[in-house]
Amino acid sequence: MHPLLRRQLKKLGLTPEAPPAPDAWHAFCDRVDQAYREADQDRYLLERSLRISSGEMRELYERLKSSTQARVRAIARAVPDMLFFQDEEGLYLEVITARPEQLYAPAEAIIGKRPEEIFKPEDAERFMNLLRATLESGEEQTLEYWLEVSGGRRQFEARCVPVDYQVEGRRTLLTVVHDITERRQEETWNRLVGRAVSSAQEGILILDEARRIRFANPAWHRLVA
Repeated sequence: MHPLLRRQLKKLGLTPEAPPAPDAWHAFCDRVDQAYREADQDRYLLERSLRISSGEMRELYERLKSSTQARVRAIARAVPDMLFFQDEEGLYLEVITARPEQLYAPAEAIIGKRPEEIFKPEDAERFMNLLRATLESGEEQTLEYWLEVSGGRRQFEARCVPVDYQVEGRRTLLTVVHDITERRQEETWNRLVGRAVSSAQEGILILDEARRIRFANPAWHRLVA
């Protein structure tokens, strides 16, 4: 027998072995009824407290989430790169960029869709292959590609990494995309100039500010030989 019930019976002069008198039985029933009422009230207060706490926690979580997202977007917009957050099926969950002219389509038209719903088939396949390679290796993978965007035809470098975060049980990835058009054009120009200078018939000598020789083409070497 529960100790609390035993104490209540003892206070009323009752024992489990003998039937109670009518007055004692009524008093006992009143005590039991009061105990049930108090239990119901305690349960109501507990459930209400839990509902309030749960609501407050959800509200706090949403505030923290919004604040974190705002900080991430602010940081991302301070750099020239584009950020694409996707799940393992290629679904775009977030797109952040400070230069929307570099996007193939507006960010709001990309979020919630997969590459095959946005890009040409050959481009979509390249992007999905990048995601698959990243997930299979668990390491950063890179891809260079040309794409016609609102700012014209540009060359990009994409670096894709797996993220230790899941959305509805699906793995996620972050792709950082950088416009390398000018860099590649400069590299190409430097190679062309280098070839032209090296094949020139005239001797060409390049000195630095300390008048140290930095470059001399074959024709110059022939002149001083």
